[in-house]
Amino acid sequence: SPYFDDMLDSGLERFLAGKKYVPEIFDVKKSTLKNAEKMSGSEKLSRKVVYRPEKPVLDGSVYEGKGEFRITVKFFIDEGGRVIKAEPVNTTGFPEVDNLAVQFVRGWMFEPRDNVPEEGQRQETDIVLVTEDRI
Repeated sequence: SPYFDDMLDSGLERFLAGKKYVPEIFDVKKSTLKNAEKMSGSEKLSRKVVYRPEKPVLDGSVYEGKGEFRITVKFFIDEGGRVIKAEPVNTTGFPEVDNLAVQFVRGWMFEPRDNVPEEGQRQETDIVLVTEDRI
């Protein structure tokens, strides 16, 4: 979407300017990206996260009684550090919530790295999305 593309481009510009801006917006229970090594994948993640968009917050009135949603997202990172593919490993039971989690992960940016397979470096991460009434 244009919204995520604009945020990604903005994050990339900051990275290229040497600022390496990473907003502290992540409240995932497993500290998924604060300690990137805890992500699983075909190899340990040695690239730092240089950008991630603001985590989506769900409308509490739509998901009344369900305060948080947990989902695992599998994704692939290219040589330039962009997430080139992301898909849910499991489901929350709500396709629109699954899609929000996938779009959130697609907006992440990592440090560039050489010798990445053409299909990308595979990783998985756990995401917890919360409703606005839980914030």
